[in-house]
Amino acid sequence: MVYAGMTLSALCQLLLPVAALAAQTAPLPRPQVFEANYGQADSRVRFLSRGAGYNLLLAPGEAIVRMLPKGGPGKQRAATVRIRFQNANPAASIDGVERLPSHSNYFIGNDASAWRTDIPHYGRVRYRNLYPGVDAIYYGNEQQLEYDLVVAPRGDPQRIRMAFDGVRWLRVDADGDLLLGVPNGQIRQRKPVFYQDIAGRRTLVEGRYVVLDSRHVAFQVSRYNPQHALVIDPVLLYATYAGGSADETSDGLVLDAAGNAYVTGSTASTNFPVSGAVQPVRICAPSEGWVANTVAVRPVFAR
Repeated sequence: MVYAGMTLSALCQLLLPVAALAAQTAPLPRPQVFEANYGQADSRVRFLSRGAGYNLLLAPGEAIVRMLPKGGPGKQRAATVRIRFQNANPAASIDGVERLPSHSNYFIGNDASAWRTDIPHYGRVRYRNLYPGVDAIYYGNEQQLEYDLVVAPRGDPQRIRMAFDGVRWLRVDADGDLLLGVPNGQIRQRKPVFYQDIAGRRTLVEGRYVVLDSRHVAFQVSRYNPQHALVIDPVLLYATYAGGSADETSDGLVLDAAGNAYVTGSTASTNFPVSGAVQPVRICAPSEGWVANTVAVRPVFAR
């Protein structure tokens, strides 16, 4: 595909220095904020958070990611993905850590008794003993959500099993990233970083995702020192809607420091959503390339 005399690959390369320049001048993203649930969400939810294009709910044994449709209600169908830790401890404690100075208020309706005020904010949420000797810690910033799985000395990382409900497909790509197909888009979890901090030095450990079947994923870890804690650090790198009613792929992605994304891919949809496009409709078969710039969305809530 050629745009204004430039190939798709050349345009993608052109965007790299643009993103690098933005990274030098843009402000750093704000930290992820986790609200304690004081009744503003379902009673099973312990903490909730809002990111760029998604909401996150943390409940016993699972994290629920709700992708927000672009273009307003009715434009695209929202998607909800439940990431469940199979055979996890249902009584694992879920605690907010790193208390932040901000808070939330919900003044909904005329009944003051139903209002929720002074809801505390935290920078991280920790599941303690999710599995024997395994904790999960959620944190990040408003463009990038991360979670660490911390395996205590003599703990067993092979116990960890994740089930993904609400996905159409899942696969591991050539870079080791886990891709989850959802309506009108995909969620990408970057290849995990496995490491140990021993005697003041960080040692990397070889490891990867293992797809067990169409909905279940585990981790394969190479030899490491079982006398010290092992950290498994996946990243929910980028998640958004970019598609129509048929199949789409995303082949390249660059993020600047402000969270703006420059994405390339291909589409087979005749209704691929565009705004100010050079070529607003698909005219070739069976698919065409696309380049998109997505501006980061900053969530707004009461403080």
